[in-house]
Amino acid sequence: MKNLLCTDEIIGRIRAFFSRTPDTRSGLFEIPLVDFLMSGVAIFGLKIPSLLQFDQGRDDATIKENLKNLYGIKKAPSDTHLRTVLDEIDPLKHLGGSFREVMLFAENKGLLEQYKYFGKYFLCSLDGTGHFYSKKIHCEHCCQSRARNGDITYHHQALGAVMVHPAQKAVLPLSTEAIIKQDGSKKNDCELNSAKRLIPRLKALYPSMKLLFVEDALFSNGPHIKLITSHGYSYITAVKSNNKYLFDQVELREQKGLVHHFEVLDKDGTIHRFRYTNGLSLNKTHSDIIVNFVEYWEIKDKKTRHFTWITDIHVNDDNVFMIMKGGRSRWKIENETFNTLKNQGYHFEHNYGHGKKHLISVFLILMMLAFLIDQVQELANTSFRLGIQKCGSRRKFWEKLKALSQYFIVKNWETLFSSIIGLVPQEPTLIRPQGP
Repeated sequence: MKNLLCTDEIIGRIRAFFSRTPDTRSGLFEIPLVDFLMSGVAIFGLKIPSLLQFDQGRDDATIKENLKNLYGIKKAPSDTHLRTVLDEIDPLKHLGGSFREVMLFAENKGLLEQYKYFGKYFLCSLDGTGHFYSKKIHCEHCCQSRARNGDITYHHQALGAVMVHPAQKAVLPLSTEAIIKQDGSKKNDCELNSAKRLIPRLKALYPSMKLLFVEDALFSNGPHIKLITSHGYSYITAVKSNNKYLFDQVELREQKGLVHHFEVLDKDGTIHRFRYTNGLSLNKTHSDIIVNFVEYWEIKDKKTRHFTWITDIHVNDDNVFMIMKGGRSRWKIENETFNTLKNQGYHFEHNYGHGKKHLISVFLILMMLAFLIDQVQELANTSFRLGIQKCGSRRKFWEKLKALSQYFIVKNWETLFSSIIGLVPQEPTLIRPQGP
């Protein structure tokens, strides 16, 4: 059984990156900053449901040894100490590069080749989701929504950028951007504004990566499209019929016989019907932005699904099917990313701590980082995949992984995975602790 990926190696790379994070605390401290950050990664990596449970277990001899063996943590902080220190860290300034460390590791292992699209692009799905809501707890960065009765709900959201592929189940988060009130602003932030910050950051993190953004209709506007193309990126973006200027051009061309029609019949009887045309103006305001238009119907079992997209890729009979598949893959950020984080053991919407400055955003990044590590393992670590298969679900796999790390001392990650799938290591590296 051969693994392309060694989990201990990838965790070591993350630890090395975090060890370079500036520590602004004054004086001498027993616990280095890297152990605070790795404790956060451990909480989400081991799927510990609360900081209280982490705090209750950190002095247990077995858990202390496993935190050292699996995450390099020499001394774990208390939950209060963890919140206090992490609250002071600017997450995007100091932690965003941790995603790049994992992606570079995956690239060096040859894992990203299977994500290439049209031979040169990587599909990047961009979308937002909420992860904190409260009527009482809030900070200066919270966005607010006011009900008709005057009640205020405070909330934090995040915009995710995730590498996807129609043929790949694993999704790979590239970065995330907090949708929060910016310093000095009284207005709520939004997905489009956060995209203005996220896209330049993606370019800085992955300067040679050619991204093809797949997005919903919210992003089919002139300023956003100019932002994408100005950074050398491409797009397949859903578009709605309320863009009358665009759809009127399509119908005028249809009348003149200038719209192409194409149809594919699958072996299962599914009909894929297309019409497309190139070289349209996006809208009246941004007539200088030239886009290509694809309309698609999926007809299966007497049911029809309908989609429309714009793209800067020139459309023809040879690539229209792939454009459709790429456009539809944007849903993977909802189904395989946000829904997984919310429903499969990551406790995405649990409040681990709000803080006064950056804590909630730091926890968001550390959780997404732990998720990225898991996704890369699912791609390339055979023991990891077999463990999920044997347990029958990710949730049960996390439960067994957490239980073993609480009651047995394990020397490394491969020992932990091997114990889950029932393989006996060549040497007795799985040890039941002695005494209470």
